[in-house]
Amino acid sequence: MKKIKQFIKKNKINIAIIIGFFILASIYFAPAMQGYTLKMDDIKGVNGMNKELLDFEKDHNSQAIWTNSMFSGMPGYLIYFEKLNIVNYIHRIFYNTIPYPVFPIFLAFLTFYFLARILKTSYPISILGAIAYGLATYNIFIIDAGHITKVLAIAYFPSVLASIFMVYRHKNKLLSFGLLSFFFALEIMVNHIQMTYYFVFIIIGVGISEFINYYKKNELKEFINRSLIIILAGGIALATNFTNYYFLYKYAEKSIRGATELTVTPNNSKIAKDDNKSKGLDKDYIVQWSYGKQETINLVIPLAKGKNSLVNDYFEQLGKTNQKLAQEAYQEYQNNGGKLFSGYWGNQPFTSGPNYVGAIMMFLALLYVLLINKPFKWILLFISILVIMLSWGDNLGGSVEKMWLTNFFIDYIPLYNKFRAVSSILVVINFIVPLMSILFLKEFFENDKWRKENVKRVYIFSGVIISLFVVLMLSPASFFDFLSKNEQTIFSKMNNINLEESIINFRIDIFKSSALRSIGLMLTAFTLLFAFSKDLLKKSYTLYILIVLVLFDFWNIDKQFLNNDKNPKNKREYLRWEKAKIGTNRPQLIKADTEILNIETQLKPEIKGIINARISKAKKSTKGRFTNILKENETFAALNFATNYRVLELDNPFNSSRTSFFHKSTGGYSPAKIRRYQDIIDFYISKELSFLSTNELEKMKVLNMLNNKYYIYKGNLIASNKYAKGNAWFVDNILKVETPDEEILAIDSINTSNTAIVNVKFNSILEGKNLSKDPSATITMKSYLPNHISYVSNSNKEQLAIFSEIYYEDGWNAYINDKKVEHLQANYILRGLVIPQGNNNIDFRFEPKGVLMGNIITIITFLIILGSIIFGFLRKRTSLE
Repeated sequence: MKKIKQFIKKNKINIAIIIGFFILASIYFAPAMQGYTLKMDDIKGVNGMNKELLDFEKDHNSQAIWTNSMFSGMPGYLIYFEKLNIVNYIHRIFYNTIPYPVFPIFLAFLTFYFLARILKTSYPISILGAIAYGLATYNIFIIDAGHITKVLAIAYFPSVLASIFMVYRHKNKLLSFGLLSFFFALEIMVNHIQMTYYFVFIIIGVGISEFINYYKKNELKEFINRSLIIILAGGIALATNFTNYYFLYKYAEKSIRGATELTVTPNNSKIAKDDNKSKGLDKDYIVQWSYGKQETINLVIPLAKGKNSLVNDYFEQLGKTNQKLAQEAYQEYQNNGGKLFSGYWGNQPFTSGPNYVGAIMMFLALLYVLLINKPFKWILLFISILVIMLSWGDNLGGSVEKMWLTNFFIDYIPLYNKFRAVSSILVVINFIVPLMSILFLKEFFENDKWRKENVKRVYIFSGVIISLFVVLMLSPASFFDFLSKNEQTIFSKMNNINLEESIINFRIDIFKSSALRSIGLMLTAFTLLFAFSKDLLKKSYTLYILIVLVLFDFWNIDKQFLNNDKNPKNKREYLRWEKAKIGTNRPQLIKADTEILNIETQLKPEIKGIINARISKAKKSTKGRFTNILKENETFAALNFATNYRVLELDNPFNSSRTSFFHKSTGGYSPAKIRRYQDIIDFYISKELSFLSTNELEKMKVLNMLNNKYYIYKGNLIASNKYAKGNAWFVDNILKVETPDEEILAIDSINTSNTAIVNVKFNSILEGKNLSKDPSATITMKSYLPNHISYVSNSNKEQLAIFSEIYYEDGWNAYINDKKVEHLQANYILRGLVIPQGNNNIDFRFEPKGVLMGNIITIITFLIILGSIIFGFLRKRTSLE
């Protein structure tokens, strides 16, 4: 007890600040502390993706690791996989205790504060930087969207960098190593590789900066030793997450993030050497969300390119001044599907709003760049310029072919071609700006000699910075466009000058108002610096006023996009929040789902008994709290495990996982679907959908061989497909081909009911087999689980069976009468198996290797981390050099 009291007394300021951070995050997201959760469309998508996996886990107390709920089947470890990971358990203690989204913002506050203190900034400066980092608008947007892993990865950035600084500057190498391993393991564990990849830019920059520092001190040997510690810590962190990243590594080459095997296009023409292809994602896909060059001013002027809600403000304002013109504008808005008069007029296809890092923080960061002459400054400046240029994507050059910088990174920088939405790289700027700001404030407030020598330069450069923004405010049309590219095209055809001028003038007013706000904040910040330098204001007062100003700045902007406003029609309801309960953020049940359920239960009456038994069991476990939502969940879980058909919802077939919540889907949503499946979509499925309009379902070769039985459109069941081939069938002929090109193109010329396409690389499986036709042969599915499907067959001759399941060699094993046998890939994406004559039991089981090995490695590496931290603390050498 005495030691606890001593610890609290020694760290009372830190404890008070941590409590303050928690209170601040809780106030911003007050409904979360009252049992509410955000309405998040992306979470609905996640719930659709993982429903089958979670149902299986609940039933069997184990994990399937494969799901057939999306894209006809794909590895479940990409969606939901609870592997042994002790750092994850530690993370979840806090994540499950502090409600989302309070936790990630509180975590961002805390980790940046830790970094700032490691960099020896004072308490107020550390608080200021933490608030700016945590409340950056990008964090608020991705929280609102439900990008949980992304915001957690961002929140852990500062703790990793703080630990790296400790390794380079701390006497206690063992403790520094342990903390870096632990925090880096957490960063990797949250599993947003793209964010972590971008953060490595900063890590490399710090390494270069420290190299320069050690070189100047003629201590390169010590630099190498400490750098090796960092590399070792990174290896330990990766090993702690071995299971997850081992599977991702194995899967990457087979996904759309790996290189295509094909050299032909869907039109059967050769892929040109200068086509928009890379060894990862297609280039046009990578840069689909490119930040506009002019959009970059959003970093400082939040509404320079508007926000979505401004479209209503425009019509309302125009209606007050010119009713006739307002009616014309609204009509054109509808005619063009909202592409005209939109609230946000930047270059991106659409976005929630600006990536705003704060006017005050940018002002201070610019002063750091202009006034501080240290190697670290130049490193941070170079990284900042680089990532801004990379965020422009194809806007830097004008096209995918001419985007010289992004093409260089795609072609030559490892892994860069695996990630899309290049505008996301601006998370690096969101980190660097508050870092530069606190480093400037540290010099200005805590280095009296430097301040006295440079105070006049601070005044001059402050004036220059503010003056530049004044010029932008006074003459925005000279520097910026106020129509998006789409709008410019539409207006050029309309030839309606009055409408064009009305929207441009409206947007110019928005720009000026937002610019004036930023200028006012910069001017206020400068006034505080001036007052302190003239001894008119104490340091503590100056910094606390700055903290309040920064908090006001972000709070005011963030609340325009994610707030706690009540529904005007029902004051007891929030607009963006709903009471957390079972069914929250669940995909919506539609009429077609119920119709499919009814059809399947009529075809197979025993399903009703399976459903009733499952519902009865669920009622007992819920102890009287059984709701209609739970009933629906259990009903479709029972239906899923009792059947094995597929459904395609045509509204947004390959970018929605709604169907996956209720059925096995031929479509779905995944940024990393199997490459061969994407090829099949491009070559066949996207074209076959046209046969629905002519009711020629028999022509849908690929969808039929995938056993797609039902088609949904706008909530209605529009087709029940009698031509779906079922779960398995025997073929009479084998067409052997030599290349992937021949595999995929041959589908167009065969009858998939009696012919299978097999690559010659599987000849060893077919050699010596006496395959011949047996019209009386039968094969049927006996039972279904996502990771174990059983069939029974009966034939008088040895036969090749084709299964309407996705071939995936890393994990799927075939068994005939409990004896493991080899199976092959057929028709480009399906499984094939040679089955002997007679009565046979056939099983496909998903048994991926690496789980046990990964668990052992995880335990060993965590013990290394734990031991390093414990023994590091015991050495009691924790003072910074």
